[in-house]
Amino acid sequence: MTGAERERTPTWELFVRAALALGLVGGFGLGGALFLAVVLHLPVGAWWAAAAQAHGQAQLLGWAGLTVVGVALHFLPRLRGATPTEMTVARPALGLLVAGMLLRLACQPLLAAPLDGRALL
Repeated sequence: MTGAERERTPTWELFVRAALALGLVGGFGLGGALFLAVVLHLPVGAWWAAAAQAHGQAQLLGWAGLTVVGVALHFLPRLRGATPTEMTVARPALGLLVAGMLLRLACQPLLAAPLDGRALL
């Protein structure tokens, strides 16, 4: 996708694509890994509970939340007769939301993982 094509892409579409990516990787992917850990009788501890919390946040805020925000940025301005939100305003917000969710998905389970028999935090 070139820069010109990206500028013509509706705001809601980028938010929904990001929501699908976070839902598939962080939500369903991490949830599947957690399920496999239990089924395969792998040792679960604090990392499992932390990963379960990160999985729930990815589903709730990453998948559902980004979809709602993207559609709202397209729909709500039309209720007052305005044009949809500009991408120059929405792109930084999308980047920060996705970066925050990715950091949570990566860091929360890692911080709870055992290190020489002890938890990091």
